[in-house]
Amino acid sequence: MDARSLASAERADLAGFCRTLDSAEWERPSLCEGWRVRDVVAHLLQVDDVGLHRHVVDFIRCGFGIDRFNALGVERHASWSTEQIVVTLERQIELGWLSRTRRGLPCLAETVIHHQDVRRALGRPRTIPAERLIATLGAPDTFTGSAKRARGLRFVATDLEWSRGEGLEVRGPAEAIVMALAGRRSVLGELTGEGKAVLSERFSGPSGPGPGGIL
Repeated sequence: MDARSLASAERADLAGFCRTLDSAEWERPSLCEGWRVRDVVAHLLQVDDVGLHRHVVDFIRCGFGIDRFNALGVERHASWSTEQIVVTLERQIELGWLSRTRRGLPCLAETVIHHQDVRRALGRPRTIPAERLIATLGAPDTFTGSAKRARGLRFVATDLEWSRGEGLEVRGPAEAIVMALAGRRSVLGELTGEGKAVLSERFSGPSGPGPGGIL
């Protein structure tokens, strides 16, 4: 399956999961500091929903700051109902501007990470298809600072045939490695190895970074 198909399948799974959430779950905090579940899902609509021109204008208005740009996107959808958010997410699986032009590994990585930001916060685990995990591990979301966290370390998945890097070893489930590289401090307890302490020192703040990343 190619990257576009993998990303489409992941977004479809997220949309399906969103259909199972009740009103209280939509308002629960996610793993993204300061963002509720609804904020995380709305964030994934950001570029497709406004189009390329507005996307560029907003980015300039925000001084090219990713955090400010992301916050603007969340504010734009603050008045939307959760039904509007899910319907738009479903529509974008195949028809959105971003889906047509940048559907692939960057989109897959961000969707996998944010899907887990929601599921982990709600205590609703899942088994991610191995093909999607391996593709995400091979091309992590660069906007999350993953390259800096991974520098000088070797990561080894204990549930898949995958490893990468050189240096002190960090071992654990593939999904936990994905989330750790994306800056989610809460998964560190699922990892082992001599490199874990080094990785832990590379997290900023008491609970890791905020949402980070853009599509």
